Formats: sequence, structure tokens, C-alpha cells
Amino acid sequence: MTRAADRLGITLLFLLGSLSASAAPVLPLTPHQAPASLVPALEAFEDASRTMTVEQVELRADSELPRLDPEQLNVGYRRSAFWLRFRLMNTGREAGHWLLELPRPNDEAVLYTRSQDERFEGRRFGKMLPLSQREVSSERPLLHLSLEPGESKLYWMRVAGEDTLDLAPTLWTDEALAADSAHANLINGVYFGVLLAMLLFNAFLFLSTRDRTYFFYSLFQLGMVLTQAALDQITFWYLWPESPHWAARSEILFASIMLFGALGFARCFLELGAVAPWLDRLLAALMGLATGLGAVATQTSHRLVQQSGMVLVVLGAASILFTAVLAWRRGSPHAQLFLWGWVALLCGTFASGFAANGLLVTSATASLMPRVGSLVEATLLSFGLAQRIRALRREHKRAQDELLEERTAQAHVLEVRVEERTRELLQALEQLKSAQARMVQQARLASLGHLVAGVAHEVGNPLNFTRGGAQDLERRLELLEGMLGKPEAQQPELQGARKALEGAKRALKLILTGNERIHRIVENLRNYVTARSVAPEPTDLAADLEATLSLVGKRLDDRGIRVHRELQPLPKVPCRPGELNQVFTNLLLNSAQAMPHGGEIFITGRCADGQVEFLFRDTGPGIAPEHREAIFDPFFTTLAPSEGTGLGLSISHEIVTRHGGELRLVNGDGGATFSLTLPLETHEPFP
Repeated sequence: MTRAADRLGITLLFLLGSLSASAAPVLPLTPHQAPASLVPALEAFEDASRTMTVEQVELRADSELPRLDPEQLNVGYRRSAFWLRFRLMNTGREAGHWLLELPRPNDEAVLYTRSQDERFEGRRFGKMLPLSQREVSSERPLLHLSLEPGESKLYWMRVAGEDTLDLAPTLWTDEALAADSAHANLINGVYFGVLLAMLLFNAFLFLSTRDRTYFFYSLFQLGMVLTQAALDQITFWYLWPESPHWAARSEILFASIMLFGALGFARCFLELGAVAPWLDRLLAALMGLATGLGAVATQTSHRLVQQSGMVLVVLGAASILFTAVLAWRRGSPHAQLFLWGWVALLCGTFASGFAANGLLVTSATASLMPRVGSLVEATLLSFGLAQRIRALRREHKRAQDELLEERTAQAHVLEVRVEERTRELLQALEQLKSAQARMVQQARLASLGHLVAGVAHEVGNPLNFTRGGAQDLERRLELLEGMLGKPEAQQPELQGARKALEGAKRALKLILTGNERIHRIVENLRNYVTARSVAPEPTDLAADLEATLSLVGKRLDDRGIRVHRELQPLPKVPCRPGELNQVFTNLLLNSAQAMPHGGEIFITGRCADGQVEFLFRDTGPGIAPEHREAIFDPFFTTLAPSEGTGLGLSISHEIVTRHGGELRLVNGDGGATFSLTLPLETHEPFP
């Protein structure tokens, strides 16, 4: 009984299905028939549960499922699944082949037909299929349909998805589809070519002017191009044919970029910061929302994200339209062209939406309306940008004229101020030179003070020789005079006179020797204190170094410092000897101060590469690394204020530099080493 009941049920289901199928309208076709809409032959049913199979739908369609009005096949965002039933019949005398195209917004559909064993077979197509899984390799969702002469076939098609749903498929022949694709490519080429040309032109303007208005306009046009290309599946076809999910997300992302650019362009072009600050803040907030929407769109293309994007686009478009009207009423010079351009774009977009619902215009015209509106908008806004450029040029010209007048008016005042300032600077320069000369003289006197004790000692010894010799000479000369004045002098007296004369000669030699030593000391001291105004002259620096050593020798001896010299034969150097003597003295006294308990100073001199070089090296503690960069700075010293002024090395460096040479600290292990180089020839006069 159970098996008989099952067979009876199956038979009843088949009969009901056949009756239902026979009730479907038939669309007659010929093999070369022009493209036809399937709407006249369609029956549409709604499956709110989204769980029914094709067998269940075939059984319950006419009795239980809600039937849709054939005029309302654009159902928008609906969570239901929809079933379409239609029958095709080949009325021609040869086999026919057609291509069934699903409207592009639909994510996925399945077309069912019965096989020879009366079972349903399904074929998937739609925009969410990767290109490699599509039956027809095209950016358009297509399926092959074939009918033998006189053959009639019933089709069921299930349509569902997260995007808007359009339940009006189209039937094409191969020739008609190729012609339509060529026509669409021509329109796309013109449309995208014009927009890309304007995009590049305004991008170059932005790079030239750095005006944010052109940046936002370029971003807006880029978003417009990418959004339209994504909606037409052009980006899917050329960029990511195996990533339909990313293609769906990119539509929302590109729309966010377009909205962000449009809002930024409106703010800058209409100068809302000055015209309507509160509207400027509103559009800035919408730009932030557009940025957030774009970030979310990179992760998902959920229905909620799509609907939020549509709401945000509508809100942004309305805000921009209201902003343009308000700016026009408040006298913004560029608001009128902006308003008309934005109205043209919105009209094209709204016309496309009305056409999608079967209102106002035909579906064939619907796809052209957004492009026409976009081109009109781009043209008008380009005129507006050109007008803005002209206005900016006029403003720039006026500003230049005002600036020229202001500069002319201030030129005389500036010249007077320059003359006054020049006089003040000259006076300050003279005062600076005078202060520098006083500073150098004070340093020289300070160095000279260190030499006084040694000079007094050096002069005292030969002076004692001179005084003792002079006294003895006086006594002996008186004796000689007395002896030689007696006429009765005898032979012994003459011998005494001769001995007195010999003693007088020895005393005279002492006097001469002492005087020579005093002369040499005084001459060394004179050379040391020679004024800077003395003209440079060829000088034997080795001899000057010896003279300086004789002056500071007492101070070095008192501290137990030994000096070692290794001087090669040196040519004469054009210089001011007195100034270089001061350099030698400063270097020697610095070494003496660094070695209060004795040490050694090594002095080497050589000639190489057209210059004379002296190295002064001592065995003291050396100079700490943290002080090496500052040793030539004026007033820098590590000694107590009573022991040094910090000017010795600074003045020495200035003197050597003025002579065209170089004084520098040489890094080494132990002690301090200074290198002093002077050129053998000078090509510039001494300052």
C-alpha cells in the first residue's frame, strides 16, 4: 500500500506540474530574431523563506506563492528569493541559438530545465561568479539557450542576492549582442575618454597651483569614473576577473571616494568657510562618514553597507545641492555654474533610477542618462573652474598692482633706513675692530707680564758683569794714569802699568759681553712687542722661536721643563714676527701651565708642500675630549680666573689664520700636540 501511494503521489505531482507548465505563456522565437525582452512571457513568484527547491516551486507556484506584477519586476533590496517561469518556442525552420542575459545588479541566478529523464538541471550565472566559472567569458552575465525547429521548452530561474534585484532578463542573438557590445564600447570610450581628459587636466592644474580645489575635483572625477566602471563590470573584467566579491566591494569603495571628492570640492569651490561656516562643518562631517564607509567597504559588501552607502550618497547629494543654493543666494561668484552642474548630474542619476522602475524613460535610454548628466556636470564645472582661474588671475593682478604701489611708496623709506643702518653697522664695525685691537693688546700685555720675571733675571746677570767690570776698569785706569804720569817711573812701575792695562782690557771685555747680552735680550723683547701695523717681512722663524725660548726660558726652568728642538733648515716666511712670537709664547706658556711639576716640550719644524709646519708637543695631561671643540673659542679656559683669561689660543688662532695658515689641535695619545702651518708665499695683502 505504501509503494502504491507513493507512485500515486508522484503521478499527481507530475500531472499538476504539467498543468502548471502548460499554463505558462509561450514566447515564440526565430533563429535570427532581434533581442527580445522576456517580460511579456515571464511569471514571477516570491519565496520569502529562500529555502524552496525548484520541484516545490513548480508544485506550489500557482496556488501558494505570491505572484509579482509583471510591471514591477525591479524589486530593489528584498531578502526573498524570486522564481521566474517562462517558455520559449523555436518557430523557425532551423535550430536556433540565443544568449540569455541577466540584469547586472543581480548577484547570482540558477536556470533550471528538465532533462530527458524529467529531472531538473540547473546552470548558475550572475555577477558573483568568477570569470573562469562563467559559461560565457564576458563581463555580462550570459547563458547559452538552444532550441531545435519547432521545439518548446519551459524554464525556471531562481534569482537572489544581497544587491538590488532586477527580474527582467533579455534574450540576444550572437549578432545582436556583438552589435550592442560595440555600441556600448563606443559610448564608454567617449564617456570615459572625456572624463579622464578632464581628470588629467585638473590633476596637472593641482600639481601646478597646489590649490586643493583641483585636487578634490580630480578625486571626484576619479571616483565617478571608477564607480561607473565598477557598475558596468569593466573593472571586474580588466582588473580582478577572479574576485567578484572584491568587485562588489569596490563599487561601494569607489562611490565613497566620489562622495568624498564631491564634498571636498563643494567646500573649496564655494568657499564655504567664509560663506556658511556651519555648512562647511556639516560637509566636513559627511566627508568623515564617507571615509568610514570606504574603510568598511574594503571588508564587506553586505546589504546593510550598500543601503548605508545609498543613504549617505543621497544625504551628501542633498547637502551639496542645498549648499549650492545657499551660496548662490549669498552672492558666491561661482555658485551658479556649480549649482547647474550638480543639478544636471542629479537629474541624470534620478532619471536612471526612474527608468529602472519603468517610469519616464525607456530602459534603453536609462543607461545613457547618468553618463549624459555626468558629462554635462563635468563640462559646467570645468567652465566654473576656468571662471575661477580668471577670477584668481584678476585678484592676483590687483594684488600685484597694490603690492607694487606699496613697494614704491616704501622704497624711499627703505633706502633711508638702509643708509642709517649702514652707518650704524660701520660704526659698530669700527668699535668692534677697536675692541678687538684692545683685546689683542691686553692679551699681549698679559703674556708680556709672564715674561717680566724671566727678562729681569736675564738682564740682571749681564748687568752685574757690566757694573763690576766698569768699576774695576775705572780703578785700573786711574792707577795706570798715575803710573804713566810720573817721569821718574822705573822699570818695575812700567811692568805694573802693563799689567793694569791688561786687566783693563779684560774688564772692558766683560763690559762688552754684558752689553751684548743685554742688547740681545732687549732686541728679543722688542721683536715680541712689535705692533701689528708693521709690514710683513721675510722672517727666519727658527731664529724667532729661539728668541722666544730665551724670553720664557726662566719660567720653564723654574718648573723643571726641558725643551727639545728638532728643526730642519727652514726658508724665510713672509709674516709679522712680533705676532708669531706671541703665538710661540702662548703655546709654550700653555704647556708650562699644564705641567706645573715638570715635563718635556718637543718642538719640530719642517718644510713640505710649499709651507712651513711646526709641531709643539708636551708631556702634560692633554686636553679632555669634551673640551677639544671649544679650545679656540674666546674666553674659554679650564684654569681659575686668576690664572688665565682664555684668550691665548683664540688670539693665536686668529693671528695664524690672518697669515693664511692654520693652527689646529692634533689628536694623539698623551699630552697635547698643536700643529702650526704657514704658507711660503702670500697672494693676498695682510689684513
